[in-house]
Amino acid sequence: ACLAVAFLSGWLTDRMGHRRALAVALTTTAALNLCLGLFPGPALTPIFVFLQGAAAVMFFPPAFAAVSRLFPAQTRNLAIALTTAVGVFLGGGGVPALVGYLAEVASFSTAFTVVGALAILSPLASSHPDGLEFVAEQQGFLEKAQANPYNIIPDYVMPGIADVNVATIAAGILGVIIVFFVA
Repeated sequence: ACLAVAFLSGWLTDRMGHRRALAVALTTTAALNLCLGLFPGPALTPIFVFLQGAAAVMFFPPAFAAVSRLFPAQTRNLAIALTTAVGVFLGGGGVPALVGYLAEVASFSTAFTVVGALAILSPLASSHPDGLEFVAEQQGFLEKAQANPYNIIPDYVMPGIADVNVATIAAGILGVIIVFFVA
């Protein structure tokens, strides 16, 4: 399943651009973590565990595409290596440690609910949630980016919602729902 998801994610990255594909990947993983906490039980837990593990693979194609576009050829390998190292450190060490701690002091349902909620609320952590675009703009090479042929939810903001933070979270959740039904 992970191999198929990696190909699907690469296909989505080509169609949607790395920004939107990355948002879909992270929101999907966050939503599945949240589901693990909100819907515990022997019937659904194995399904959510399987889907969450497969969805985590969706991160890599758009992330590597974004990193390779941001860095010049002479530093690209180092940038991808550091991205991988930080991802393994957080995904293989930091988050599982947090889940283990929360499961110890509360329950696994609480742990997955907290991790999923934190991931869904993560756009609120920065005034520049698309850090890649912000850095490209600050470094003066944003104009080299290729135009995205699809603008389903422009700039990760759901049209019609006045609060930008709520609009961003709603756009992420809608993106997960759309990809869930399209895939």
